[in-house]
Amino acid sequence: MLNEKQLLELLNTVFKSDDNNSEIRHLKTTYFNLESRYQNLSKIKERIDKSVNFNTNIRLLVLLAILVAQTAIFANWIWNTEYLGWDLVEPMTFLFQSCVFITGLFFYVKLNRNAISGEKLKNSVSNRVRLRKYIKYNFNHKEYEKLEEDKNKIKKLIDLYYLKH
Repeated sequence: MLNEKQLLELLNTVFKSDDNNSEIRHLKTTYFNLESRYQNLSKIKERIDKSVNFNTNIRLLVLLAILVAQTAIFANWIWNTEYLGWDLVEPMTFLFQSCVFITGLFFYVKLNRNAISGEKLKNSVSNRVRLRKYIKYNFNHKEYEKLEEDKNKIKKLIDLYYLKH
């Protein structure tokens, strides 16, 4: 990976050199090497991100199914079950809903205080799972971003060269 100083030296060499063809060939070779490494990492990242999105959607659907089942069970207890009686059902539903509230508050504080909307919650959960998967599959996300940045810088240098000539 190239740092800013190396890129500036390469740019100066390309534009000040009499033998621009060899310098631009070197620049193109560097670009294509970075591009191939970037493409390999992109395939891995795409596979991980696809898996993360699927897992997050499954988790949220399971949560929704649990809430629907809970509501259905309570509705059945309240309106269709005569032998339990209201004296038993009311404290059970109140206690259970209090536990749901406390658990929800705990996860609200633990996960992310800013995750108020459904989309923010989904992104928060996705990012946590994504980081765990990156570690599991030994994917260096910082290297990927740096590689993308270097690739784009060299591409700009090549484009600048062809604009000037």
